[in-house]
Amino acid sequence: LFVSYCPPCIVELGILNKVYENCDTSKLQIIALMMDKSGEPLLPKIVSDRKIKYLVGIAPKEIFKHFPDFSITPTTYILDTSGKRIEKITGYMNYKQWIIKISKYVKCN
Repeated sequence: LFVSYCPPCIVELGILNKVYENCDTSKLQIIALMMDKSGEPLLPKIVSDRKIKYLVGIAPKEIFKHFPDFSITPTTYILDTSGKRIEKITGYMNYKQWIIKISKYVKCN
């Protein structure tokens, strides 16, 4: 979950794109949801500027029903294939940190 006015969030979108490119996408799906409706007009430019290949969209109003403990951005939730939460990551992580984290669940180069 991210907001358009959060510099670490925008940087991390690009980092997650590298993770997506370097990990087994048959077992990994990345979805980034923008929390601020005011940033919606910026979303296509954010996606194209960073050449993001994974799903990016606007968070629905019901997002807090699924993630009631969300409070700061960026926040990432790792879910299993049934949608059960495995892990919550609050704050920015660099590429190396992401590869270490994701490699626990899927094969990465």
